[in-house]
Amino acid sequence: MRKSTLWHGLSIRQHHFSIDANFSPDMPVRCFRRAPYPFQGASLGKSMKFIGRIHEHPELDLNEGPGEVLILPDVHIAHIGYLDESIRRLRFIRNKPLLDMDRRDNPTRLLQKHFVMRDNMLLASYYLQQNGGQITQEVQKLAEETMQLYREHFLGKMKYTNIDSLQYYTQALKILGIGVDVQFHVAASREGKGDQMNGTAVPITARFANYEEAKTEIEYRLQEHILPLQSQVHW
Repeated sequence: MRKSTLWHGLSIRQHHFSIDANFSPDMPVRCFRRAPYPFQGASLGKSMKFIGRIHEHPELDLNEGPGEVLILPDVHIAHIGYLDESIRRLRFIRNKPLLDMDRRDNPTRLLQKHFVMRDNMLLASYYLQQNGGQITQEVQKLAEETMQLYREHFLGKMKYTNIDSLQYYTQALKILGIGVDVQFHVAASREGKGDQMNGTAVPITARFANYEEAKTEIEYRLQEHILPLQSQVHW
């Protein structure tokens, strides 16, 4: 990226090709500045980099996320790393030891907590497939850890572009037989700025343990959409 741009990186729509499952596209940061940020502010002198044993998403620094990025919705890239279940399981086997080392080396790393939740639910699904859907002690332990990680690190305080741990929290609550399913869609726009309001967005369906959790998460997401637009309004 050119040094003169105000953005730290570009978020590009990524499509996951698979022959036995459907995966929704995501918007990872796949092009980013390597030189120090030249503009005044909290990011002055910082540069994007990968952190940890399993990175996937670049950050300005540990637990800072990618900062301000430009989303390119009309640019598409293909990802063929998840073609079938056998390949996905090999990826899991490869990454699990690296994730265990990262938990030891970087115990406070938030992005790592997201990966732990993801792999917990993958492992739980493998166990459930093998034992005919029985909620064993192992499966329950994985679900409980996932539930605790989400509540501690992600409920009402998402910091990263393109990750959403709510899906794993939902899976954990369903395994444990806890909570209520809630469907919602949050969008905000002002004079052509902000979200598209054409009604084509797919609503989020998630599970929360109780009303207060649902309120906390949805209110936070609403603030994230409205506050940048509200700051431009002169009352």
